[in-house]
Amino acid sequence: EEVLCTLAKDEDEAVRQYVAWNKNTSAETLALLAKDENEDVRQAVAENENTPIEILTVLAEDKYWGVRHHVAWNKNTPKKVLVTLAKDENWLVRDAVTCNKNTPVEALAILAEDYIWRIRREVAKHGNTPTNILAVLAQDDEEFVRQMIAENRNTSSDILATLAKDESWFIRNIVAKHENTPTDILVMLSKDEYPSVCTAANKALKERRMKSQQKQER
Repeated sequence: EEVLCTLAKDEDEAVRQYVAWNKNTSAETLALLAKDENEDVRQAVAENENTPIEILTVLAEDKYWGVRHHVAWNKNTPKKVLVTLAKDENWLVRDAVTCNKNTPVEALAILAEDYIWRIRREVAKHGNTPTNILAVLAQDDEEFVRQMIAENRNTSSDILATLAKDESWFIRNIVAKHENTPTDILVMLSKDEYPSVCTAANKALKERRMKSQQKQER
């Protein structure tokens, strides 16, 4: 630690950046490097999984977007900070918030209304996105957003029933393969105008019949 503390004051920014990345660097040294004049060093601190939440909270307000971006990625970043970063002026920072597994519903609700469809797409596939937001995104104008809703394991049967009528055959095909799709919807999809959708629906129906028979035989 003494060596890392000494290197944290090195004139070479690459050396200081290495210390900021190092998992063995102490909280005190990370706090020092969080104030470094070099943005790459501060970014490395934001990326370090051992950086205390107090420091991450400060770095969330850094003037350089790259630092805020890595704070948004960090799994230790407090939820209230993620909510703030969900409103960041830089879309790459907001996008990083959607990739954090700990992002709270409040932040996802904000990002679900983002004007950039890539961000809405990430919200659509996030594990913490609640049903009411998934329902809204299922009506999104962008096909890739609706596609992620169809692929999300948490998507409810009601939403899947809606997506089963989507204009995109590709999305209907995904719905036919979803485990939460109601049987009556699968029957409907088995008569779809696109052969691939019919095949997927019939396969799903066959698998369900087999599982049902196996349960009865036990």
